[in-house]
Formats: sequence, structure tokens, C-alpha cells
Amino acid sequence: DGALVRRRGLGDLGGHLVTVNDGAEQAWLVATFGGGSLYWIGFNDIAAEGSWVWVSGEPVTYTNWAGGEPNGSGGEDAAVTNWQVPGFWNDLWYGYSLPGIAEWAPPTSGVPEPASLVLLGMGLTALAGLGWLRRSRG
Repeated sequence: DGALVRRRGLGDLGGHLVTVNDGAEQAWLVATFGGGSLYWIGFNDIAAEGSWVWVSGEPVTYTNWAGGEPNGSGGEDAAVTNWQVPGFWNDLWYGYSLPGIAEWAPPTSGVPEPASLVLLGMGLTALAGLGWLRRSRG
């Protein structure tokens, strides 16, 4: 949900809370961020209770709910990882102040990568050199 992304301040940066696509990705998150603290992930049922979606819009291909979860108790509409056991999920009220795990897609703005700029610069230098060579021989 866009409100959750805005609330976490990620939308302005072009990112979103993480989408977990499979068990290997979940294991990587635990190995990278640890399993002892709760972290928001980008899974919620804010729009329709019981209809869980990723903030990224990606299809739901994997879940890792802790036993008895999600229970939707008291307006719990957003998911956290590391609930009682590393990597297991729980639904919580999204107003809690907890850290989240965010991800960004590679840039698609059309801005050239540094390596492309170097190649462009080399090409322009070569063209300028050819022009100078023609004038000096001409």
C-alpha cells in the first residue's frame, strides 16, 4: 500500500520495503540482518483484510508465517519478519516504530553508468584527435 511506503519514507527515494520471493531470499535476509530483531517487510493486507499483497506489486509466491499467523488481531495489517523465530512472519499494526528492510530497483532513468561515460569520453577524444589529425595533414 502506498500509505505504508510513504509512512516509512521510502517512496521519495525510489525504494520500498523488501519483497521476499522464496525461502532462499528469506534465509539471506536472516543471515544479513540477523534473526533477533523485528523488521518490517513489504507485505500487507491494508486494502482488504486477509488479502495479502507486496508493496512492490510482485505476485505472492512465498509466505513464512509463524504458527497461528496472520491473525488480524486489532487491525494488524502489515508484516514483520523474525517473530519469535528467525525468519518467521507476524502481522502487526503498522503504526509501530520498527526498523524495516528496504530494497531499490536498479536505476532505469536513462542516466549513463560511469563506465558508459568513460567510453563516451574516450570516443569523443578519439573523434577530436581524428579531426586534429585531418587538419594537420590537410
